[in-house]
Amino acid sequence: MNYIDVILDSVNAIDPLLALAPLDRNLGEGDVETSNGRLRLRIGERPIARNLRSLYEQSGKPLPPDFQVFMAYDIWMITHVISVVREGGFKKVRQLGCQVEFDKDAPFTTLALLCPCPFG
Repeated sequence: MNYIDVILDSVNAIDPLLALAPLDRNLGEGDVETSNGRLRLRIGERPIARNLRSLYEQSGKPLPPDFQVFMAYDIWMITHVISVVREGGFKKVRQLGCQVEFDKDAPFTTLALLCPCPFG
């Protein structure tokens, strides 16, 4: 799988002092020591899209009565791969945000967002 690798650390932060507690900051002259840790984000370049009606049809099972909405609408499950690797220094990742943009001319509705491995 192809992915985009993004490194987050204090070296390439807009304000390197944000990685330091206020009492640990050197407010005098000299270099700022900011070797507090690093995170590596890996973002997959190719989302996987599956039509849920097609998945049911391929399974050979009848569509459940409460799923008849699949006959009127195409409902897709789109999987995006995002991983976070802590490479030292940070306590732990508690939250990760992701923004996805779809074609403005294509009508769509997001029904649910699922995360198989919640942080915590």
